Amino acid sequence: GRVTNPGRGAGVDLVIQADDLPLDKMLKDALKERGRGYLDVFESLQPEGKVRLVSRLHRPPGVDRRYEAVNEITLTGTEICYKDFPYRLTDASGTILIEGPVTRIIGVEGRHGPARIKVAGRLENTAQGSVVDLKIDGTDVPLDEELASALPAKQGVAYRSFHPSG
Repeated sequence: GRVTNPGRGAGVDLVIQADDLPLDKMLKDALKERGRGYLDVFESLQPEGKVRLVSRLHRPPGVDRRYEAVNEITLTGTEICYKDFPYRLTDASGTILIEGPVTRIIGVEGRHGPARIKVAGRLENTAQGSVVDLKIDGTDVPLDEELASALPAKQGVAYRSFHPSG
């Protein structure tokens, strides 16, 4: 990276990379130190396994300038289970990009038993709460109780009323 004009008004451009970063308690504790937003994303995805992380930190030169961070997380055989749709994906690949309050999910694919699931979209933390816009596509998804249980309550009731199978 690079630091220009060291001192109170320093400009900073850094890239920090970690390959095979374990998604464990030590990382979760470190995220607590960074602020609620990072921890919220981590907890909402309930990840397990390892990822590749590239963090880009930028601070324009000048007094009272703020740091901007972009965190690119590459899933590499990772397991994730989004808390609002608890249908665990295994062997997941793709990218999660965190920039301020916005998290973008780009080309995430994984398996759930015989099912192949694709997820894309964004999550944003606002003063009014979280805004979620996700597209979930699946092939060979078993129409079973496990899927019904992952649905929100109202949709789960409607799903069960059709008695789907297959």
